[in-house]
Amino acid sequence: MSLRPLRPLPPTHALHAITRTSFSLASRLSRMALPLSRFDSTSTRTFFSRARFAFNNTSHAQRARGRSFFTDSSSDIPGVSSSLVRIPLALGGLAAGGIAYVGTKIEELSQNPALGWLNRGLDSAKDFLKSIDANSKERSERRALEDQERREARERKEAEQRERDEEEARVKAEKDRQREEEEQRKRRHDDEEKAAAAALAAAALREENEMKRREEEAAAEEAKRRSRRHGGAGAASSASGSSLPADEFSDLTRKLIEVRNILKSVDTGSGNAGAGADGDSALHLPSIVVVGSQSSGKSSVLEAIVGREFLPKGTNMVTRRPIELTLIHTPASSSSTSGSPPTEYAEFPQLGLSHITDFAAVARTLADLNAAVPDHEVVSSTPIELRIHSPRVPDLTLVDLPGYIAVTTRRQPAELKARIAELCERYIERDNVILAVSSADVDLANSEALRASRRADPMGVRTIGVLTKMDLVEPSYAASLLRNQDYALHLGYVGVVCKAPGGGSKGVQPRGDDAASSGAGSGTSQALATRAPAPPAPSAGGAVVVANDDYFRQHPSFSARDLSVGVASLRRKLVSVLEQVMSSSLTTVADAVERELEETNYAFKVQYDDRRVSAESYAADAVDGVKQRFKAFVAAFGKQEVREAVRKALQRRVLDVCAQVYYAEPGVTTEFPRGCVDEPLWTAKVDLGASALTKSGVGRLTTQLVVDTLQRTVEDITSQEPFVYHPEARKKILDFAAGLVRSKFHATVDQVENNIKPYKFEVDVNQSEWSDAAGRAVATLEDQLKEKTAMLQSIKSQVGRRRLRMAMTHLENQARQERARVEAARRQREAGGSAALAPAAVAPAEPSWWQRMLGGAGSVPKPTERHADASPRINTLLLEKAREALSLRQQTVILKSRIQFLRSGACRSTDAKTCCPEVFYTAIAEKLAASAAMFLQVELLTDFFFQFPREVDNRLYYDLSKDEIQDFAKQNPQIRRHLELQEKKEKLEEAMEKLIEIQKKAFDRSSRY
Repeated sequence: MSLRPLRPLPPTHALHAITRTSFSLASRLSRMALPLSRFDSTSTRTFFSRARFAFNNTSHAQRARGRSFFTDSSSDIPGVSSSLVRIPLALGGLAAGGIAYVGTKIEELSQNPALGWLNRGLDSAKDFLKSIDANSKERSERRALEDQERREARERKEAEQRERDEEEARVKAEKDRQREEEEQRKRRHDDEEKAAAAALAAAALREENEMKRREEEAAAEEAKRRSRRHGGAGAASSASGSSLPADEFSDLTRKLIEVRNILKSVDTGSGNAGAGADGDSALHLPSIVVVGSQSSGKSSVLEAIVGREFLPKGTNMVTRRPIELTLIHTPASSSSTSGSPPTEYAEFPQLGLSHITDFAAVARTLADLNAAVPDHEVVSSTPIELRIHSPRVPDLTLVDLPGYIAVTTRRQPAELKARIAELCERYIERDNVILAVSSADVDLANSEALRASRRADPMGVRTIGVLTKMDLVEPSYAASLLRNQDYALHLGYVGVVCKAPGGGSKGVQPRGDDAASSGAGSGTSQALATRAPAPPAPSAGGAVVVANDDYFRQHPSFSARDLSVGVASLRRKLVSVLEQVMSSSLTTVADAVERELEETNYAFKVQYDDRRVSAESYAADAVDGVKQRFKAFVAAFGKQEVREAVRKALQRRVLDVCAQVYYAEPGVTTEFPRGCVDEPLWTAKVDLGASALTKSGVGRLTTQLVVDTLQRTVEDITSQEPFVYHPEARKKILDFAAGLVRSKFHATVDQVENNIKPYKFEVDVNQSEWSDAAGRAVATLEDQLKEKTAMLQSIKSQVGRRRLRMAMTHLENQARQERARVEAARRQREAGGSAALAPAAVAPAEPSWWQRMLGGAGSVPKPTERHADASPRINTLLLEKAREALSLRQQTVILKSRIQFLRSGACRSTDAKTCCPEVFYTAIAEKLAASAAMFLQVELLTDFFFQFPREVDNRLYYDLSKDEIQDFAKQNPQIRRHLELQEKKEKLEEAMEKLIEIQKKAFDRSSRY
């Protein structure tokens, strides 16, 4: 097969081929993103020669051969990897050669002047190719710049992350270092505290041992001296009269008693938290409960422990309420070392009585509190709190209960015995220490105290037996009672004598409830009642101790070591046992307090968001609220407001004057006669009305108006919260506010009257004042018209238009009949026939215009009884409403007529005051209001505005004591609950701190031993 020779393409076809080739090469080059500088001249020439061959052959086979040429040339490279590398290079060279070829052809064509249109097209193609090359370079540079920016951003993020990691590591290391230092500091502090506590404990133990040794030596020496001298009561008395050694009173017991008093005051929501009361048993520390029969001498035991006679005496049942006695050991003052008696005093926390040094007054107070129990109750479970501070007493908590009785008297209720037993059971059934007092001269099998303690404490582990009147039985028998095995008690028995000085062998006189059955002790009671207010001799309590010591030393039967006798031994045993019992329940109480504190904290946070409040701040806020509201009233009730209020009051007085003086003339309905301007009668009436207005007591009227406004404002201020909960404080504010205005009332009235005195003789009104007064007069009448219209519409809506119209028509017919009858009677009298007429009820004359304007039932004449309507269809209530509606309708007609007349040209000048009295009187009222407002502001309001807030501060805050402020705040139920919960939280926190301190000391003491 022969091949046809190749023919050159026409110029047009060649141009199209060049353009297509350039676009194809440009697109390939842009995709490859290869710069033209990478191709040398050799590759360009090779590409050019190959491309020329391809473009000169337009047949498909030739173009296929050209493509196979490229394929065959590339297949000579061995290996797949080499081919993959050379293919992009070959394509790049091809693209570069194509661009060079296209550029050469374009240059050749551009030099041909015959092809101008082609030159322009070639220039455009050349520019396009240049832009392609520039865009390719710009894209490459931009991509490189973006890669550089991303790399730098990544490096910055990595650097920042490294810095954050280093900072966190540094902070963590610093915290670890601080935590370690804090732990080391705590360990050093704890070690120092433990070392100091150990040193103090060791020192205290050494001092205690040394003191005991000295006491034993002193006691032995004293016993030897007494045995040599056969008596030593005086020395013993002097020894007992001094303060007891401080080492006898345990610091632990004192702190536990403090915790007990705190917990007792905590309101757990279930009643009194005292011992044996109905309070929460978990928040309760044990105390010592004294039980016994009325004749057992338990009151004497208590007085012997205290060293004072403080219990009430009497021949009837005296102790009707439990007495919670707290003994607080106070160090002896410096005065006691110089020979004067130490200071001893009592307190009644419930009554707010403190520092009572007269113990006879204490006895009288106890007697009054017991006597307050109603006779039908006889005994009450509400305890009496009594605290005694003395250097002679140990730290103890004792509860004196009414004594058991065997039978009731004729004046006592039959259930008294059961009530006393029930009251005692409530105290002894818990973990309290039972002090069972029995008389030694009575068989213990009949002891009510031992019987009751056996029921509450079967094992006898918390019962102390006290045998009184040991001097009334044989010493050997008394010693056998103390060693009693039939009624064995784990804590044993203590024998006491409790003999008063000079009591003889018969022992002490009955005290307190002891006298209820024996009837003795009346002489002692009389002596107590006549005792001077000075404190008793300090040897009174010491005499009992001396009597015990003397009696028990005189009898060898009591010298055995296993016997415990005397008041001093009883004191030591009570302190020791109470401390042990309290310590044993310490963990339980601490856990209960912690739980209660957690519940209280949660409730405080939920209800009040941990927001604290005090009674003082609440009172201050309440006072500030009153002052702020009063300040707002002062700002809104200035001179202008006072003037406006006075103007309205005088405007009402203007209407009254017009009705009473000027419009009472019969026949005057809606307008005055035409001659009202010139007639002297109407001029005199104007002067009479002006005099009535200015001399109607303007001073008192305006002053009373302002006073009423002030009182109303104070009532409104104090009727808002929180004073709705404080009626007494509100009454106090109202009282002193009324006192302030009352003190200035008469002076203000006199000043206002003196200031308006010139207007009582002559009033000049210019044209400007007249114009203003005319507008206000019309406005006043329009207000009256609106009010009367509204009242009439209200009656129509209540009764019904049809029924009301029927009743009104009925009344109008009656009125016409009555007027006709009266007119006929008048004519007959004029004709001389009045004598022939029978006496009949004459209706009142037709009411005048001013009467109808004022309203009321008199505006429509009522029928006489003879002409009364008896129609069953119209009831009395409907007739009353109809009369009221007729009156209102007449008033509206008159008011409309007067408003129209005042707006007419007849009332534009001051010369029309006789025909337009409303305008003239309104002008006078304006002058009076201006003068009165000025003096009301100066004489009354200024002083009241100044004094009221200061009186509020003084009466409601500064003059109140702390207790009164507390009572004021607790009158508000919300604030009372807030304060009670907050106080409970504070007390529980205080108790918890003390318990933690006690537990720590107890642990340290146990670890030492």
